[in-house]
Amino acid sequence: MPFVNAKCTNCGGNLEVDNTKDAWICTHCDSPFVVEKAINNYNTTNYNTIRADVVNVYGDNTADFVIRGGVLVKYNGAATHVEIPNTVTHIGAAFAGCLGLVSVSIPNTVKEIGVEAFSGCISLTSISIPDSITKIDYGAFLGCTSLSSINIPKSVRTIGYCDLEASGFSSPKSFLGVFRGCTSLASIVIPDGVTIISKNTFNGCTSLTSVKLPETIEKIAEGAFRGCTSLISVNIPNKVSLIGDMAFADCKNLLSITIPDTVAEIGNDVFANCDSLNSINITPTMLKGNWKSIFKNCNNLFSITISDGITEIYDAFFKNCSNIKTIKIPESVTEIGNSAFECCRNLTSITIPRNVKVINNSAFAGCSSLTSITIPDGVEVINNSAFAGCSSLASITIPDGVKVIKNSAFVGCTSLTSIVIPNFHTMIETHAFENCPLLINVEYPRISSQINKFPALQLKEIRMYNFKCTYCGGVLNVFSKKCVKCNKRQEYTLKDAFQIFLKRCFGR
Repeated sequence: MPFVNAKCTNCGGNLEVDNTKDAWICTHCDSPFVVEKAINNYNTTNYNTIRADVVNVYGDNTADFVIRGGVLVKYNGAATHVEIPNTVTHIGAAFAGCLGLVSVSIPNTVKEIGVEAFSGCISLTSISIPDSITKIDYGAFLGCTSLSSINIPKSVRTIGYCDLEASGFSSPKSFLGVFRGCTSLASIVIPDGVTIISKNTFNGCTSLTSVKLPETIEKIAEGAFRGCTSLISVNIPNKVSLIGDMAFADCKNLLSITIPDTVAEIGNDVFANCDSLNSINITPTMLKGNWKSIFKNCNNLFSITISDGITEIYDAFFKNCSNIKTIKIPESVTEIGNSAFECCRNLTSITIPRNVKVINNSAFAGCSSLTSITIPDGVEVINNSAFAGCSSLASITIPDGVKVIKNSAFVGCTSLTSIVIPNFHTMIETHAFENCPLLINVEYPRISSQINKFPALQLKEIRMYNFKCTYCGGVLNVFSKKCVKCNKRQEYTLKDAFQIFLKRCFGR
């Protein structure tokens, strides 16, 4: 069966076909095509350049250019170099998937480059955009992996942005960033007049080393520069008020960024995984709302300035920032969120502000270099796993105001030798100090070496820890002493209760 090279007449994909057959199914787009036309399409693409002035322009789908009401709807040709006719005012998704297209010349009659106009043109290396263009829509150059540079004229006012976004909603096409996946694009200048860098505009532009943003920019939307792994620095203009979720996430070579005071809102994971980012200044105006994981996994971040006026360190804010050694938290902070400093492995000491009432789940978990911590009198709750795995922490004093030390709060603090819990009414939950093998000095009014001197209240509180039925493993009601599952009665003594208390809370 003789196979020859062909190019699908529907999507432009290259493939091999049996030239003895009349028709074939494209392996790229699953569409049928005439074998003879596909072979001719391939030969034309590789040996000829067709100019617009030598082709016919019709309004049916058999012509090279399908133009309806000034809109270029479809390009059916197979040229590598194309000049668009001057009867076109708007380019639709005409060239989407034209894999062999190398260059395009756009006439000055065109006002807009529409949604996915050149998406998937993986061979496109250059395009001439006239100063008549005012808008470049979503996905216009999506996945043009060979496009290394592009000149955006000063006439352009809109890049991917639509009126829907102005109302606070997402366009269904917003995931199609204008230049998303243009992996060869090295630099770009955004002209004055553009106010928004829309969602995913430069997402995945891995060769982008520099970008110049005009002073007219007011918003940098979600994922705008995500995954620009070659981007070293960005100057954010003074009019910017919002930086959206993951706007600069995964920019692994981003060394520095200056955020102006005009920024009033920053989204989740904005700088997550920026491995090279080493310093940042955080101001109160930046943190409207409950934003999470902003600097998560910024492994080289070591210099942090948190300005007075910040009231909350949000969830996972500095999680896995393993190079932070010290940090000063201002007195204005009232809450430290879940996993806020989790796995900051080089953090050696920290002072918690006096207005903090709750140290949340895993807030300092895995801070293996943390040797000392000051917990202020205002703290009432030390939550689950708050200091779990702080293997260098040697001693700690729990202030009188703490009402409860929750499950696994200090589990795995393997260097902890002493702890002071002065308040008799402080509750210690299950596994709070488990796997603390060096913990031998515990000052806690509820614990006494003389079991028979325990006050009555001690027995009442110990009974809060459920017993297991020895017959079926069900839960034993500690007041009736009957299993709620098999209803069998089981006796226990105060000494038994005390041993269970030690085992469950201290792993002893």
